[in-house]
Amino acid sequence: MKKVLTLIFLLATECYTFDKNDLNQLLQSNSCEYCDLTNANLKRYNLQKAKLTGSNLTGSNFSGADFTQADLSYTNLSNSIGYIAIFKQSNIEGADLTGSKFNGADFKHANFSDAILVNSNFSNTNSSNTIFDGCNLKNVKFKGSNLKKSKILGSNLFNTDFSGANLTGASFESVDLTNSNLINTKLDNVNFINSEISGINLAKFKLSAKNFINNKMCDTLLPWNESEIGCE
Repeated sequence: MKKVLTLIFLLATECYTFDKNDLNQLLQSNSCEYCDLTNANLKRYNLQKAKLTGSNLTGSNFSGADFTQADLSYTNLSNSIGYIAIFKQSNIEGADLTGSKFNGADFKHANFSDAILVNSNFSNTNSSNTIFDGCNLKNVKFKGSNLKKSKILGSNLFNTDFSGANLTGASFESVDLTNSNLINTKLDNVNFINSEISGINLAKFKLSAKNFINNKMCDTLLPWNESEIGCE
């Protein structure tokens, strides 16, 4: 019985181990599409412009690594760790980042279209000018992050934590902010389009009527002392 249990453990462990040939290919050519890099240690590696489309990086650790302009589209990054990593101008379209931790990372000008970020931690990141189009951002933490001029379009924002974040000049389009945490969030010059922003106090921010287009704003406080605009 002991031998059987040992065999099961070894098989289970092997299922979650990266392919050494795939890792060597990445390090030698800076390209490894549809590869198995599960649990790989990529800490502090220079992977600028790396091509990793469709690869499995579940549980991998790339803290401090540089993925500037890398192609991470449709990768599996779930439960991965990327503390203070650099992803500037990277393509992360359609990727699965469920349960990942990217505290302090730099995502400036990154593209997260159609990505899944459920339960991930993006606290204290630089996510300015970043695109979140059609994303699942449920339970994501953006605490203290720089999201200036970011675009959050048609995404799930249930229980998303923007507390202490800087969203100056950002755009929210076709989203529901009802259950989002906006405590101490900076919302100057944010554009709200076709969104649900009921019950939110926006009175202290630099906003004008041109920042609001076709929203539902029931009991919303605005800088010009009006409320219940568009309330049905």
